[in-house]
Amino acid sequence: AFVGAATTASLFFPDAPMCHHSQRASCVLHRFDFCKPVGWHDMAPITDGKYSVECYLDALDACHSTLRQKLNGRGPLEVTDLNVFHTGGGYHIVRKAFERLVRAENKGIKPDEKERLLQEKLIPSVSILKIIGPCHTVSSFLNTASTIMNKMEQALGKIILVFTYGS
Repeated sequence: AFVGAATTASLFFPDAPMCHHSQRASCVLHRFDFCKPVGWHDMAPITDGKYSVECYLDALDACHSTLRQKLNGRGPLEVTDLNVFHTGGGYHIVRKAFERLVRAENKGIKPDEKERLLQEKLIPSVSILKIIGPCHTVSSFLNTASTIMNKMEQALGKIILVFTYGS
């Protein structure tokens, strides 16, 4: 299988048009969702796709819970305008993660409202992903760049939630 490849460079400076916010959450889970044992004969690691997605979503849940506490009970989707997710598994995983956050914050959300949130808050970040596929390490930066390219003028002064993941 072929997977996308990319590289990014980030420049941070005073008074940048897209500033960094100090609210953050992290999660450390003792899991082995992929590994390369000593002496492993292949470049690719041993993986369990379903379990890897489970680990990703568990980390997302933990970070969501921590951010909710830091935001005094307000959900991150409530206070953010745009959302960027790590994409080790492709668009379907990003969509699943976003929909999981939507359900966590709006238990009885109607399908048309969920689709509106998806179009407004997630879709601007995935246009590059949909073209080149998952890029693992660089994915959060690449999807942030996608957001900026798609919404530059509208993104100025907005709050973007970025969920990165590594295992």
